[in-house]
Amino acid sequence: MTIDLSESEYAKNTRSILDVAKSLRESGVSTTTLKITIPLLVIIGSQSAGKSSIVEVISGVRVPRASGTCTRCPMEVNIRRCSGEWSVQVYLRREFDAAGVKLDVATKVPFGEPIADRKDISRRLMCAQIAILDNAEENCEMFFRLADTEIEKYRKSTNGTPRFSKNAIIVDVSDPSPNCIDLSFVDLPGLIQNEAEEVVELLERLVESFINKPDCLILVAVPMSDDIENHKSMRLALKADPEKRRTIGVLTKPDLLSVGSRKKWMEILDGTNDMHALRLGYFIVKLSEDAEKSPPRERDEHESKEGDFFTNNPPWDQYQNRDQLGVKNLVKALSKNLMNLIDDALPRLFESVKEQSRSFRQELSLIPKPIAEDTPSLVVSKRIGMLYKDLERTIAGVDVNGKSIAAGDRSFVQQNQSTYFSLKKAIHSTAPVFRPKNGLSDGSTPESNDAEEYFDEENEVLDVGITLPGPPSTKDCGAVRDYINGSRGHEQKGIVPYTAHRVLIEEFVELWRLPTMQCFDIVSARLEKVLNEHVAKNFSLFPSLCEHILPITAKLFENQRDAAQKAVEVALRMESESPYSPFTQNNEYRFSSMKRWATHYAKVFSQRPASQEYIIPEVVTSIAEQVVESIPVVGEVINKVAEGALASDGSSSDASQTSTKPDVGAYEEERKVMAFVRAYFNVSYKRIIDYIPLTIEYTLNKGLLETIQHGIEENLKLYDPGMADKISAMLCEAKEVKERREYLKDKLALLDKNLLQMRQLGLK
Repeated sequence: MTIDLSESEYAKNTRSILDVAKSLRESGVSTTTLKITIPLLVIIGSQSAGKSSIVEVISGVRVPRASGTCTRCPMEVNIRRCSGEWSVQVYLRREFDAAGVKLDVATKVPFGEPIADRKDISRRLMCAQIAILDNAEENCEMFFRLADTEIEKYRKSTNGTPRFSKNAIIVDVSDPSPNCIDLSFVDLPGLIQNEAEEVVELLERLVESFINKPDCLILVAVPMSDDIENHKSMRLALKADPEKRRTIGVLTKPDLLSVGSRKKWMEILDGTNDMHALRLGYFIVKLSEDAEKSPPRERDEHESKEGDFFTNNPPWDQYQNRDQLGVKNLVKALSKNLMNLIDDALPRLFESVKEQSRSFRQELSLIPKPIAEDTPSLVVSKRIGMLYKDLERTIAGVDVNGKSIAAGDRSFVQQNQSTYFSLKKAIHSTAPVFRPKNGLSDGSTPESNDAEEYFDEENEVLDVGITLPGPPSTKDCGAVRDYINGSRGHEQKGIVPYTAHRVLIEEFVELWRLPTMQCFDIVSARLEKVLNEHVAKNFSLFPSLCEHILPITAKLFENQRDAAQKAVEVALRMESESPYSPFTQNNEYRFSSMKRWATHYAKVFSQRPASQEYIIPEVVTSIAEQVVESIPVVGEVINKVAEGALASDGSSSDASQTSTKPDVGAYEEERKVMAFVRAYFNVSYKRIIDYIPLTIEYTLNKGLLETIQHGIEENLKLYDPGMADKISAMLCEAKEVKERREYLKDKLALLDKNLLQMRQLGLK
């Protein structure tokens, strides 16, 4: 049974708009990341508020009836005028899993064949509701054959099924009546009070999940037999709609209105009660008293009965606003207001659908075409090329984007730079410590900070996987003398053995191996990780192929890692193994550094009270050059500095100015060795902290990049004609990939249909 709404503006103008909204819901766009909100009408109310009768009289569909709660899941009703026979098709739509978590992909499946007999609808809906509660996905036909006793068990939840579900029943009504109006609405389970608290809260959350959407028109059924303040459904509606812009009150059971409450209800109805006034107003409907025992009346009979009631019973017989009385006026108002809501939403919906379509097309473009549309070797070659490009971008450090920067994600290159910086600090920690005079403070730090510049990099992130070895044992002049004497062979007194310098240098160079190999291991593990990630990204669509690719890339990586490790070890050996150590072509820097260290050690050795501080004479700053040219001159200069025998201008001072002269004659050679070794550390330190990272980058990272593409193709025998069938078999795509491709194609077809319909409405 339908209400004659042939004159409704909604009936004339909104069929295509409703079809778009329905199609959008079926396309599942509301479950995507765009969260498209589609305007709809929702009917809510408490138990026994007459909500089910409202649904029946609007749709002509008999809903399940029984004592207690009958509606246990949302029911979406779509009424469409048709040219054929009257029929109803029931569907099950699942948007949530058994735990109530929203699914990535919503499904809609028919529940049986179309129904042509109106009296069969109620039982079909009850069985569909049971299938929803049971979370059945297959063999839904078994629910058609349930005995009445089984249905009763489900209805009373005595068989262990959930009491309620967020998944929905879809009821598509096809009505050939010329007076049928197209309409869509959702009937929600009635709110309850006398149940367990968790059940009450579950229903409230379900209702709120619908009515909190800004494009939801809320119809609230309120029986006039109770005070409006007592109705939780109205409180929830106004909480979701505090400005009272999209809520419509439907007052039921006017025949039970007591004389004492007439004035209050009349003020609510005509809008003079400010507390309860709604911008869309209130309507009164008089429903059948025996609705639970008989099917809905025919249209003419219902209108006649309802009209008689409002004409012959006070206070309605005197009420002036007659367009607020009766179901016919209610539906006309619903159609008008829903039309306005949809009109306002259409431009936004149009843009959202276009964006969703672009998103789906982009995702579809990333899924390989079915192999039948491409040659197997070409598919694999393309994938290998994509792997190469991804790895190239990672190694070059151009794989960052706005999203990764905002998230603070550090790229492969940025992480490696931190590791190299940590290596730099570790190498520097091995700087030899010399104490030119026994018992004095550490004399290892010159006035120049030429080797300390990295400490200015306060924002660098250290890699905890690299050990700071620290310096070799601290040595004073006596210890250095022992090294000289222990190294002496045929050398005459006054000639420092070359071996003494080399042994002292080897002590700190040997400490470089541990942090260097730790650095290499960290970078190589990081490269292996990103390689595997790129392999998974580009080949996981083909599980069999991926299984063949992974061992190949693992072996290629292992080979490259071994070659790179050998190169790093060669770099370390070049710093330590004779005849190459000590070695440098950077003599200008070595001389400059020796000059500073010689000046520093001479000053520390001749240390005196602050009141007797002197300026290091200029002649001392040339000690380094004289070390390699004239050993006797160096000794004389150092001794004069240490004994205070030179004035600040370089001239001799008399004995009265140097009343306290240190005894230094025996340590001239030792201080020369200290200055040489410390200066050579600066030279080799600056060299190794550049050379090791460059070796790793070139032989490991770049080396793998240069071999990966050809190596995979060669190991797969990609272009061998005899491998064609095997390659083709490897390209058997995953079931999930095929299903996702088909899903995207289906959704794009629906979205394209939506866009076409919207463009026909004038949207661009």
